[in-house]
Amino acid sequence: MDKICCLVKGKLLEIPDYDPDFKGEIYYAYDEFIKIPQDVLESVRAQVKEARIALSSLRLLASRDREGQKNNVLEGFFSDLEARLAANWEEVLKVNAKDVSQAMLAGRAITRLQLTTDHLSSFQESLRFIAASYAANENLLSEIQHAANFTIELCKVPLGVVGFVFEARPNVVIDALGLLAAGNSVVFRVGRDAYETVRTILNKVVYPSLEKYDIPCSVLQVTSPEREAGYALFSSSDLSLAVARGSGTAVNQLISVAEASGVPYSAHGRGGAWMVISDTFDGPITQVVADSLDRKVCNTLNTIVFEKLDEDKLRLVLDGVVIATKLRRQHEVGLKGQVHLCGIIDQFSKVLREYSEDLDFYLIDESALSEEYEWENAPEIALVATPSTETAFELYSKYSSRFVLSLLSNQEEDWATAKGLDCPFLCDGFTRWVDGQYALSKPELGLSNWERGRLMARGGILGGDGVFSVQAVATGLQKALPRR
Repeated sequence: MDKICCLVKGKLLEIPDYDPDFKGEIYYAYDEFIKIPQDVLESVRAQVKEARIALSSLRLLASRDREGQKNNVLEGFFSDLEARLAANWEEVLKVNAKDVSQAMLAGRAITRLQLTTDHLSSFQESLRFIAASYAANENLLSEIQHAANFTIELCKVPLGVVGFVFEARPNVVIDALGLLAAGNSVVFRVGRDAYETVRTILNKVVYPSLEKYDIPCSVLQVTSPEREAGYALFSSSDLSLAVARGSGTAVNQLISVAEASGVPYSAHGRGGAWMVISDTFDGPITQVVADSLDRKVCNTLNTIVFEKLDEDKLRLVLDGVVIATKLRRQHEVGLKGQVHLCGIIDQFSKVLREYSEDLDFYLIDESALSEEYEWENAPEIALVATPSTETAFELYSKYSSRFVLSLLSNQEEDWATAKGLDCPFLCDGFTRWVDGQYALSKPELGLSNWERGRLMARGGILGGDGVFSVQAVATGLQKALPRR
């Protein structure tokens, strides 16, 4: 059979294992050819079209007057969701237990997948938080009174259909509901591990509430769980925005598909927070480190860079890792923290031996500083020593995901330099503050680093109230002075 090739960035590349009978679309995404079968494309794109058609039905849910007057429909809808969630929680837990069991058999992490009785109150709290946030959100951004006797109002209007690819965790449904409150419809794919749990929440909680308020269920749909469905979603021209949660090759491939299809996107990219500790810093270190390692998420502390390391500061940091490790031992007896050392061994071997009961140490090369540690129970972190904060900042710029930087320094010069770095989140303490609800008291749909460059006209936290377009409404023009 003749080779089938395509032109990619000026190079002619062969499509491997090409099947002439294949029906669908092929994308070159992140050094790999991705094949999306025609039936998957048609199914997902039909869902997106249905979601676009259903947009007008969200008008009452998202409507507010100029002063942001209370929306009774919005309040009633979320109150109904809260009640139905409580009434069906036992069934949700039963389905989730099956999802968790299958994930464990496959050797996959279950930290974010597993639900307990305690999650009900947190889910309900999130629903109340979303309802309160959007109820108080005014549609009028600004008003301009012109001397020529007319007025311009700049008003928020829904953006359209938002496509999400989420990790395998059940609370993604709650995240998606915030977009409905802003008048946007949603089509999302969730990891296979959480699929049945998500379907149960939709069928038992969300869809009955939507029907009660005469809103078609097509405003919030989940695709089939296969990976190709995510690619098909991000290739849909009817999407107003594609949002990719998580990091790694899969997210980079989704971004490539969206770019090739001309679909606007917001993507997280690599996570992992960095910390730079100045040699003159005399503030708290141990608890800051421990509080940054309480669990593994994107804003968890990943790498610490010391300026002119000494034994005292090394002990303060290792004490923090030990505290975090002991807190995690309730999940696994004998758990030991994992510490990767870059250029820290010879002169500090005695100190390291003091911690051998609680921590394991490994040597790494400088190039390994680009790795984001994906730990489940045992905290994992990299430590590196440099001669100056200037060198520390250079390492951050070279190897980090350009995401979160904690600077423990009392020097104004250090802060002036840090503020000029590609860093959407800069702080002077624990790194886990980077969260929309925690930091901004707003529902969060996703975070973004600056690894691909800075974001235009917005920060690194994508909130549901930030997914909108702006409409200019001019009134009084019938009597206004004409342009000359």
